Amino acid sequence: MFFPYKAKNPFERFPAATLFIIIANCIVFAVTSERFFAVKREFVLAFGFLSRQTPFYTLVTYMFMHVDIFHLAGNMLFLWVFSGPVEDRLGRLSFLWLYFVSGVIGGLAQDMISNGLMKESLHIIGASASVMGVMGAYWYMFPWSRIRFFYLIYLFIRGTCEIKAFWVIGAYFLLDVFYGTTGINKGVANIAHVFGMIAGVAYCKMIGGRRDSEVMSEAKASQSKANDFSHLILPDLVAVVEAEPDNLKALEALMDRASSEDKNYILEKTFTKAGPALIEKAPEFVGRYLLDLQGDIKVYPSGQLLKLAALLRQAGKPEAALGLYQRLVESFPDAPDAEVAILRMAQIQWNQFRDAAAALSSLTKMQERFPQGRFLSYAQALRSDLKFAR
Repeated sequence: MFFPYKAKNPFERFPAATLFIIIANCIVFAVTSERFFAVKREFVLAFGFLSRQTPFYTLVTYMFMHVDIFHLAGNMLFLWVFSGPVEDRLGRLSFLWLYFVSGVIGGLAQDMISNGLMKESLHIIGASASVMGVMGAYWYMFPWSRIRFFYLIYLFIRGTCEIKAFWVIGAYFLLDVFYGTTGINKGVANIAHVFGMIAGVAYCKMIGGRRDSEVMSEAKASQSKANDFSHLILPDLVAVVEAEPDNLKALEALMDRASSEDKNYILEKTFTKAGPALIEKAPEFVGRYLLDLQGDIKVYPSGQLLKLAALLRQAGKPEAALGLYQRLVESFPDAPDAEVAILRMAQIQWNQFRDAAAALSSLTKMQERFPQGRFLSYAQALRSDLKFAR
């Protein structure tokens, strides 16, 4: 027997949708079972899916029914192991769509083939088709991720091992194909499993789900062990950030490693590729690159630099905002945004630091450089405040 217990694929957000599904399945089983061991027959007949004999809503309710505690435990274990990274990447709403669409398609396929072509009258119950849909999505997006297993053979041989998702999920799929086509495993909805997984893969392809490379998967496996990216070598960090440019933990580790190895050219390529979108998501990271590491400021247009400085100021970092305005003025001396930057410098120098001399110097520079500027009226108002304060 092989039991997966961990996917070495860390994720950022807690899998709340997965937990909701697990709790719902456990509650339904508690209500429909005899002493929380085996489901009562009357509930199978009422809520199991059999297209010619049950209402249409049973195509959904069947997913929450389980034969016994072992059926429930197995499905929920596999769901918990594989769903976290899938939910994290797809988002909770999209993950729920994946789960239910896979279950519906799997149930319909099982009913049409088993109850239709093979003339078997079988009420379908269980979350297996939905779980296989999640596993199919995992197989598509994280094929080279490592899955840890506990194995037990004849009660004497036991231990743990790691198998890559591509092979282990593929093996489960082929077993279901074999059992479903031969009919050896009667009473188990193997056809539903097969089409549930196909639905999961198709769903990810349809929405353009991002796939991790083998290098990315290995980096995540290392992170799973050490709980951060700091121990990775520079090429692996570059691969991670290229695959996930908005992964802030990986970006921070890359900045530390590249600067310590005096390879800031790597950071220039990284920030150029990430583009202005990173300013909104992580202004302090961009500010650190431009100020502490003296990165190439012309990676960003002057308008985006004004936005970054404003975000830094809002974040309670006026010194960083002041430094960024200064760099903007030095790098884009004739741009209209330079006038705004000088005015903002004067405002920070007075409002945050109460340095009237520095503020007046900035205003004088602004008037000399932009004698017909659009913001001279604001400068004059600030100059009046300074004179009154003095």
